[in-house]
Amino acid sequence: MSTPSIHVLGISAAPPGGDEVFSGAEDKSAAGSRLRLHGRITVLGQDESFDKVKIRLRGAVRTKIGARMAVEKLSTSSVKRTNLDFKPAYSPSQQHTDEQQLDFACIVPLTRDRRKPSSVTTPAHDARSRYFNDKLDRLVPSMTMSGSTYITRVTALKDRHLVQGSCEVVYWLETEFLRSQTGEVVRKLSCPADISSLTMLMRAEVGDMSSNDPTGHLEQVAKPQQLRTMDRFFHSTTRPEVSIQMPKILGYLVSDSSSLATGCRRLSIPVTVDVALPLSTSDQRQRHLEVQTQCLKCTVKTKWFTRKTFTTGPSSMDSAINNTTASAQDMVLTLPPLYNGSGDGDGNGNGNSAAGYRKYSTSMDLDLLLPESVAGPSITTELLHVNYILDLAMKFESEDMLTTPYTAHVSLPVTLRVAEPCLVSTRHTYDPLLGYLEEDVDEMLHAPPPYMP
Repeated sequence: MSTPSIHVLGISAAPPGGDEVFSGAEDKSAAGSRLRLHGRITVLGQDESFDKVKIRLRGAVRTKIGARMAVEKLSTSSVKRTNLDFKPAYSPSQQHTDEQQLDFACIVPLTRDRRKPSSVTTPAHDARSRYFNDKLDRLVPSMTMSGSTYITRVTALKDRHLVQGSCEVVYWLETEFLRSQTGEVVRKLSCPADISSLTMLMRAEVGDMSSNDPTGHLEQVAKPQQLRTMDRFFHSTTRPEVSIQMPKILGYLVSDSSSLATGCRRLSIPVTVDVALPLSTSDQRQRHLEVQTQCLKCTVKTKWFTRKTFTTGPSSMDSAINNTTASAQDMVLTLPPLYNGSGDGDGNGNGNSAAGYRKYSTSMDLDLLLPESVAGPSITTELLHVNYILDLAMKFESEDMLTTPYTAHVSLPVTLRVAEPCLVSTRHTYDPLLGYLEEDVDEMLHAPPPYMP
């Protein structure tokens, strides 16, 4: 047989409900993946030297720190074809050619989180652990990084030396041409493959790798800034209360036309702001109507911290290399008018609320442009760790409702994981190669629920 060739065509994200014809995965973690690596094998003058083709997609994490090296194998997926699957290749010039081509697609496998099992062994706990461990399967994209650290060598005198280190996540395709009767391998081929994180549809959740329940909401009470002594005396019993709520599932990382060129994505986080105002002794109906026409001003300072750590094994954690990247974004938002959604009173401001307060609410979307350092998923393997922290500082101001600015600060450990396409809002269109793209529509207005008298 003549010398064949193999090369990668690209990566696509399969929509939900697609045909699952990739039953040859060697690792069960590949079953939940929606990413497909497409390739092509070209053979010139095919003869009867082989009748089966086995294609494997392999991956590994390779680290080197000083003189120490380590390799961690990632999950493997495979697909099998026969010589009957090869099709004649047609030249654009319509010239006759003896080339035959085989187009194939391999599952890009997910990698299971390296978590220590819990000592609890009840049946209910085992079922819950299996469920969440399935959710913790994640994809490790191709990447390279480098850094330096100090190591201590014990000699006659203890001294510290600066050593350089590097880490890379690599994927490659392996192809074997087989003769089924004898099991003989006629020829082997291989080529590198780049698994980019930009093709992944990812979801942002609050919680670290060991978090068991990403559902629910987070609540943070905003505190008033320091008041003067006289103001603190007069307003000690009539101070408003401000709090914020946000879901633990923060949202999805989406791309739009403005960020595709730079590789950045956007994350829109819905935030509910609750304001409890003390009941006034004056005309409550007039006060109620005035509040529903007033708006809060919110100043947001956002910081993303990306921490990447690699080592050469559990026994050499003292020589691990850490890379931390920080990026900031500031914004000023004017929130929609407050509305009373608790049903207290008769809708005209009459009636008593708990503890002498009447509760109002409003909402906003924190539209964050993610830096390039937050482009990939969270990773936990034996040699490589990638995690994120989102730091939010908010200041609420209103000349009429709040006597002083209120501030809220939250520091959230955020996990980015591969998401199912069917879970994404219909505001986005699906592209097989780019994932979900935001539709080119007018800016959406976030209005409060309709007022019910």
